[in-house]
Amino acid sequence: MVHTRYEGSQVCVWGASLLVMQSLDRCLRCCLVGLLLGLLSCESPSDPPEEPGDDGSGDNVGDDDDSSGTAIDHCEDDPHEDNDDRDTAAPLEFGTHTSLMACPDDEDWYQFTVTETARVVVQVLFSQEDGDVDAFLETASGQVVAEGISSSDNETLDAVLEPNTYLIVVSQFSDSGLINGTRYNMEISESFAECPEDILEPNNSQEAAVDLPAGTYTGLQVCDGDEDWQQVDVAAGDTIEVALSFSSDEGDIDLRLQDGAGAVLAFSETATDGEDVAYRVEEDGVLWVRVYLFEDQGSIPGAIYTLDLSLSSP
Repeated sequence: MVHTRYEGSQVCVWGASLLVMQSLDRCLRCCLVGLLLGLLSCESPSDPPEEPGDDGSGDNVGDDDDSSGTAIDHCEDDPHEDNDDRDTAAPLEFGTHTSLMACPDDEDWYQFTVTETARVVVQVLFSQEDGDVDAFLETASGQVVAEGISSSDNETLDAVLEPNTYLIVVSQFSDSGLINGTRYNMEISESFAECPEDILEPNNSQEAAVDLPAGTYTGLQVCDGDEDWQQVDVAAGDTIEVALSFSSDEGDIDLRLQDGAGAVLAFSETATDGEDVAYRVEEDGVLWVRVYLFEDQGSIPGAIYTLDLSLSSP
């Protein structure tokens, strides 16, 4: 009997021990699970939100666009700023000038000097994908000698210039692309001759006449023994008006309007600083404008002039 009770007590002790061990095991496992869940649910201190266009690096590199890809408002200055008006025009030499920037509402003014009569060509090179740029060539007194206002890539200014200082004005007509402003390069060249040819040459005879739409043409040059001929398409009833402006101190220029047979329909042959003619067209066809140097009077060969052509219908 004693032996039997002993074994029973032992069994009870074992049973109690097993229950305690199982309870401890469950408690330990619960603690471990709780600890693990707590660690997983812990959050690090929140970072401050990034500003639009900020790459989070702490610098400004790569921060040009906002989150939608829209260009920022800033238009970077080029090395010639500030050259925003006539008084601050940046001096330029003949040659190539790169890494220039046309910004909205911020004209770029440049100046250069011609030391002897020459044909000067200014090329403003850019892409319409970045924006539309216009260019103007002016005298020191503000007279526009040439202009480039197309809607295509690049603008060209071409004129025969007397010795003097001249101004180039570059302005952004419209903006395109992701950057604010339009990048451009500029090339300025000059060529010399005893009497430089203008942009309409060769137009030395009626057969070589250049088709001329209505408009104003500046920086033209007429030379001794080298007439300038232009042809104009007209319709019956039109009134054609042609006016020349020049300095008579440099040369006496005369003007004639002729038909295909050579008949003179109108002429102007004064000794003043300008010539002009007007004629009412009788039938559809082509008329010819003849400009020639009656007398070369200046210190330079030939004479520079501006031609204004207008057509009006009844």
